[in-house]
Amino acid sequence: MQLQNFTPFLFASAYMFSASSAFATAEGFECHARMTVHGNPNIKKGDFSPAVEFAHIEFVSNMVGFGATGGRTQEITLADSKLFLVKMNQGELETRHKADKVEGAVVLVAGTPKAWKTYGKADGVSSFDGLGFLLDGAVDDMGCDDSAHVPFRITAHANSVTWTVVNGPGKDEVVVTQDVPVTVVGIYSRSDKEHLHMVKGYNFHAHVVIPGQDVAGHIRELDLRDGGTLYLPAQ
Repeated sequence: MQLQNFTPFLFASAYMFSASSAFATAEGFECHARMTVHGNPNIKKGDFSPAVEFAHIEFVSNMVGFGATGGRTQEITLADSKLFLVKMNQGELETRHKADKVEGAVVLVAGTPKAWKTYGKADGVSSFDGLGFLLDGAVDDMGCDDSAHVPFRITAHANSVTWTVVNGPGKDEVVVTQDVPVTVVGIYSRSDKEHLHMVKGYNFHAHVVIPGQDVAGHIRELDLRDGGTLYLPAQ
């Protein structure tokens, strides 16, 4: 998660693809999923202390999201309620799936659909812009207004993905992974973009999970092989 895009906020509980399948229908989708948002309002002042302890966060089915632990010491990714706490230690990635009781998040943004529904193919996503195009089109097709908060999930094979994990205040470790199955998770929103930490210039924030390596982190660039599937919240 890139904190350089963060703006302080108060604590609170775009390339072509297969139009024939992905833009066919928006029936049965939900534009306003349940959101969980926590953040330290003093980040810009250099305060990276936790805004919430993990003991006070309910990890429920279908939850996806992102964030960083106190001190920006570990990248947070949530994929279908599974917690990934990832850091770089002497050039090696380390992952934990359970936080200590005393640990907390300086930022945590998560969305929880009632259920996931297949939207269509995620073809033509050969770049970060391509992912934005896919999501912009899908949310338009759903008929959502600008206040919509839409978690998303994609299962696909990545030709390449460039991603990062936090490594202390103002520091990020860059990782490039090629030719692997991935799950892409995140939140889409056209409003409250600073509050929800959408990537600057885009309407979404996305993380990648690489199941075969048991690692996860913030996406900077990606190239997905055609044939992936986009899932959106069901009503």
